[in-house]
Order: sequence, then structure tokens, then C-alpha cells
Amino acid sequence: MVGGATQSAAVGKAAYKAISKLLATCGIGVLASKYKILDQTALSVLSKLIFSVFQPCLLFVNVASTVSNLGKNTSTGSPAAIYLLPLAALLQTVLGFITGKIVSFVFYGRAGSETESAKQLQVCTTFGNSGPLPLVFTDGLFRAHANPALLPQSVAYISLYLLGWSPLFWIVGPAILQRSSGGTISGANARAEAAKKRAVLVKRIFSPPGVGSLLGMTVGFTPMLRKLITAPSGLLNPAYEAMRTLGAAYLPAVLLVLAGSLAASPSPAEAAEDQRGVGGLALDILPIFLARFLLMPLLGFSLVALGR
Repeated sequence: MVGGATQSAAVGKAAYKAISKLLATCGIGVLASKYKILDQTALSVLSKLIFSVFQPCLLFVNVASTVSNLGKNTSTGSPAAIYLLPLAALLQTVLGFITGKIVSFVFYGRAGSETESAKQLQVCTTFGNSGPLPLVFTDGLFRAHANPALLPQSVAYISLYLLGWSPLFWIVGPAILQRSSGGTISGANARAEAAKKRAVLVKRIFSPPGVGSLLGMTVGFTPMLRKLITAPSGLLNPAYEAMRTLGAAYLPAVLLVLAGSLAASPSPAEAAEDQRGVGGLALDILPIFLARFLLMPLLGFSLVALGR
């Protein structure tokens, strides 16, 4: 009992530290936004860097090192994680999409499924905060742990989950937001529209985060590439280490963008002046809260309990 209480206290302390670190980082971002250091231009540039540089580098390095090391010893985890975690991301995304569809139908009806509120609900339910927040809490929980292998192992597992989540996010997410119920198009316009949609789909599939994940998997599975890139004596190892450095910027950059975006968003008083009013704002928040923070956790915990 004493051991359990001590362990609970340690977990609580680590969780408090992780949350405090998250809030402190966001607080710095809010202050930078208030003093116009993080203005809209800076947020836009930082977002582009995250999408095109920081996140691809993070995914490439972590996936390559994880795939290379999983299964070699017990400290790096099970090799089954290479396949199970991306599949878990796919399963969670599918379940979130279905849950969002059901909640959207209940609150907005069939006719309202193409409204902006319904699309936002669908995206928020289909995709959770699977990038920065897990990494923040993992760092807080395991940075000073007695077992030094836990932190890199947990980061590796998150990276493998992102291997399945990230491509889906960049392909399916924009498709949901841009979905339209417009009328049919025929003739040359229809062919041009179809070609445009194919080009957009290819661009989403080969987005920088998706390419970073796939290249990392390729390097991890190929002995010659591992020796050339990930080995300390490899010819291309300096580039690999440079990508590791750039990938480390992903987490603070994401938190700064999050804080700056929240600071720039309208206050509740300003939102009340919107034509929807406070009632309309509550109608948008309630289904997201119900689907994201009640139904999806219950569904996830139930599946984990059944799979044990």
C-alpha cells in the first residue's frame, strides 16, 4: 500500500510538472502575441516551418531510429509495435469519423452536414491532439525517470503512431473541411475538376510529414541506408543529426503557434456579437465536447479493456 501511494504521488508530481511546462510555454506564446512579436505574419511563417521542416524531420529521425532498433533488445520495445501502432491510428481515425458523423447527424441533421460547424465537428472528432501534447506529457513524465530507456521508447511509440496518423490527418482532414455538396458538373469542366482533385489528392498524400514518415520507415528497414545515414560513422550521418536538431524545434514551435492562435482568437464577449450569438456558439461547442471528450474516450477505453 505504501509503495502504491508513493508511486501515485510520483505520477501525480510528474503530471503536474508536465502540465506546468505546457502552460508556461503557452504563457510565453501568449505574451509574445500580446506584444506583437507573434503577429499573424510570424504565426503563418512558423506554421509553414512546422509543416514543411520541423515535423518531417522529427518523424524521419524517430521513425528511422525506432524501426532500426525495435526488437533488438527489451529496452526498445516489441517489433510488433511497428505494425500495431499505425493500425491503431487508422482504427482510431475511422472510429472518430463514424462518431463525428453520428453526432453531426443528431445535432445538425442531414441538411446541416455540409455546414462549417458540422465540418469542424467532424475534423475535431476524427483527429485528436496526437502530435505535440503526447510529446509534452511524455517528456514531463519520463525525463527524470530512474529508467532512462523509458523516454526514448515512449517517443518512439508516439512516432510510430504518428506514422499512421500524420498522413491520414493531412489527407482526410483537408478533404473534410473542403467537402462540398454543390451540383454536378459535366463535360470539359468535369474533367478539369477531376484532374484538379487528383492533383490535390496526390499533394496531400505526399505531404512533407507523410514523406518524412515513409522515408524514415524506408531507412529503418534498409541495412545499407541505416549504415549510411543513422550509423555514427555513416557518410550522411551529419545530415541525419542536423534533422534531429531541426526536429527538436517541432514541439516548442507548435506550442507557440497554439498559444499565439488562442491569444488572437476573439474573446467570449466578441464572439457574442457574432450573428449566431452566444446560443449559436454553445451549439457549436456542445457537440464537439460530447464527441471529443465523452464518446471517444469511452470508446477508446472500452476497446483497450477488450483487447487486454
